[in-house]
Amino acid sequence: MNKSDLQQILTNSYSRETWQKVLREVFSVRAFQQNPAPIMLSANEIAKSAFELGSFQTADERLIGLYEINLNDKPRIWQNKVGLRELLRSIYKYDVDGALVVFTQGDKWRLSFISEIRVLNDNGSFETKVTESKRFTYLFGVGEKTK
Repeated sequence: MNKSDLQQILTNSYSRETWQKVLREVFSVRAFQQNPAPIMLSANEIAKSAFELGSFQTADERLIGLYEINLNDKPRIWQNKVGLRELLRSIYKYDVDGALVVFTQGDKWRLSFISEIRVLNDNGSFETKVTESKRFTYLFGVGEKTK
């Protein structure tokens, strides 16, 4: 997959099959769920459905979960970064070291990397290391620019 192929994918509506191809070729993901497992989200007014697509391990042996959340029309996908992040908090906080999440809404989609892990600091005590909610999140789809 070259840069032009990837740009074409990122400027179109989300397709799970195409996204899995990107994950295979760019991130070397091999562990996809045969039938993506539905995830029960806590009471919310913005998500229609959520699925676990699979997972992979990083070079430093961190487990990264792959998720897809289909949003209803209420949230503004281009604006609502923090609210979207909170939908999977119980999963990325306890079950995985990080989550690569696709949020879909019409012909737009948001890709976010979310992580909240405990690490040993220089003083020998544990601290929580969290990705910034407004970083590591990108808006794609029809009409969106990509570099």
